[in-house]
Amino acid sequence: MGGGNSKPAASTNRPLGQTGAFAPALNTAATTVSRNWNEEFQQALDLIDKEDFARGYAQLASVTADFHDAAERMVEIIISELAVVEADKTYIESASLGFDDPNITVYEAKNITFTIAH
Repeated sequence: MGGGNSKPAASTNRPLGQTGAFAPALNTAATTVSRNWNEEFQQALDLIDKEDFARGYAQLASVTADFHDAAERMVEIIISELAVVEADKTYIESASLGFDDPNITVYEAKNITFTIAH
């Protein structure tokens, strides 16, 4: 699957973390818009429920592989930068999820949430 380069955010000059490989069967182009992983997964299951097994399983395999690849790349970066000061990190912490535990750090990128306990 193809991928895209992260584009720097205007205010921080850091990647937005919003580009990724899109499944060809989804008729979408790589953009900076986050993918809705759950919606794509549910669409594949719907195709299977309608007994369109070939397309359903192909789409299921594609979205699963794309999600895995995106998550794996991002978590490697997040973990490698745990000791880096926030201003220099590729992905910044997300304060929008409301975790009040100081031992938990949350990151959101490409519509994937990562929770790191430390």
